[in-house]
Amino acid sequence: MAEEENITQELHGHLTQMLRTTLSGGLQMTEQRARRRQNEAEAERRIAAEAARQLEERKRAEREANALLAQQSITREGEERTAFAHEAIDPEVGLPSPEPEEQITGSCERAEMGSSALDLDMDTDMELDLDLDLDLDMNGSFSTTDLGR
Repeated sequence: MAEEENITQELHGHLTQMLRTTLSGGLQMTEQRARRRQNEAEAERRIAAEAARQLEERKRAEREANALLAQQSITREGEERTAFAHEAIDPEVGLPSPEPEEQITGSCERAEMGSSALDLDMDTDMELDLDLDLDLDMNGSFSTTDLGR
């Protein structure tokens, strides 16, 4: 029996050693996988940080470009207004000069072409008595009784 116990202890020792070696190898593999995953995660974080930095840089550049375009647009509009104001003023008289198209068309068409600031609607059906004004000029005097006529 002693021999069987020795064999059992020896087998037990071998199995224990094999188990420790296997566990140690498994542990090492697990540690290697963990390090690899950690390295991959750090690389992904670096890539994400770089992508975020590039995105912020693009956004900043886009904001600057938009601000520059807006400033140029404002400047251009101001220059156009100034140029329009200079073109609209007749240098000889100092008054706004009519547009070339308006000079050709005449005053009636000019009134119809553009809308006035007040945009008044005249009642064309209303009859005006213009003779009253002529009577005033001829007679020279005017009384309240003349209004009723």
